[in-house]
Amino acid sequence: MCFLGIIYRNVLDHNIKIIFVKMLRFICIGTNIFAILFVALIYLLVPKLVMYAKDNNSRYYVYQKDKEMKLCFDPFCKRIQAIYNPSKDPDYVLHYITQMTIGYIYPKNLQNILVFGLGGGSIVKYSYKYLHRIKLDVVEIDDNIYDIAKKYFNLIESDDIKVTISDACKFFQKTSKKYDLIIIDIYSNSFDSPLPKCVQESSFYNNVKNNLNKDGAIVLNVAYPSKLQTISSIVKQNFLHSDYYQSKYNTIIIAYNGIYKNIKMLKEKANFMQEKYQFPHNLKNLLNYKISPTNPILKSS
Repeated sequence: MCFLGIIYRNVLDHNIKIIFVKMLRFICIGTNIFAILFVALIYLLVPKLVMYAKDNNSRYYVYQKDKEMKLCFDPFCKRIQAIYNPSKDPDYVLHYITQMTIGYIYPKNLQNILVFGLGGGSIVKYSYKYLHRIKLDVVEIDDNIYDIAKKYFNLIESDDIKVTISDACKFFQKTSKKYDLIIIDIYSNSFDSPLPKCVQESSFYNNVKNNLNKDGAIVLNVAYPSKLQTISSIVKQNFLHSDYYQSKYNTIIIAYNGIYKNIKMLKEKANFMQEKYQFPHNLKNLLNYKISPTNPILKSS
């Protein structure tokens, strides 16, 4: 700008100076308009942070873009824990949540479910709507998550949906209640220790097994490939059978005792339940994600 000022004072004649000033004004106006448009574009494209909470080593971020809400583990929302859109709720869920619903076909009877790990309440709301108001008990250690699920993700408790703020590792010390299906989706956002210690111990799964009804099953979300082989081995210490389903980034383990369910039996049960409940995420299609225990994904973990 100093160089332009020197040219303006010493070189240009009067007419050219007038043109020069108009050009500068045009550039300034254009620059301001560009800046305004850029800020407006950022505002439209970048989700708005509407809530931030932390507890010990855990940090949670809730972002909003239009009507869509996201619960994230990091400020850049690379690790999404839950999504919510009021016009699509509860059908609009993360891919691994849809994969976990394949667990519906494993118990002989399905009248109650225990869920470890609330998150945004996606699996809870989905199960409650499509399984005709099934009884759901939910265990969540962090009251921040509980508050977030109610305020931003439309979780509504009722006589059929009950949330207990408790450590999953100690929950079975307080109850002898048995369940048809137990869903385990427990993670923190700590990179150093994303999985609670007890979830990596055989005693936890022994307690889970003891609190299952006969012919019940567990659904376990494994979000970290490095932990898959270890957790799979521990699960096998307590359950005779385990099936694996591959999501985009996660692996879902279904474990149970009793009679082994071959693919024909699973398809028949999936067809029956799909016809009865009309799930938006078709159980028959979800069976296509079943992988063999010899799959390289399991061997390389």
